[in-house]
Amino acid sequence: MTRTKFSAQSCRVLHDAKEARVARKATHVVLLEADDGSWFELDAEDHGHAIVLAHNQVDLMDCRGASCWEVKPNGSLDVLPFYTYFPQE
Repeated sequence: MTRTKFSAQSCRVLHDAKEARVARKATHVVLLEADDGSWFELDAEDHGHAIVLAHNQVDLMDCRGASCWEVKPNGSLDVLPFYTYFPQE
């Protein structure tokens, strides 16, 4: 499995999903890169739930990496995630 970092371009695309986060009333999200390079986003209840989702998706579902973010009221994300997790070797 190849490790990849979250690119600035990929993060910008995911930041553009603000309206959907507001509609879902998301407070925390986990951004994941699947083994095939595709990206997806999961909602989480709080910091702890987000971290558990990140570990499970990377360790059990073979995602390349996960980052956990707080969602601002307008749906945007902070500049940096509060937690990032990559596969352990």
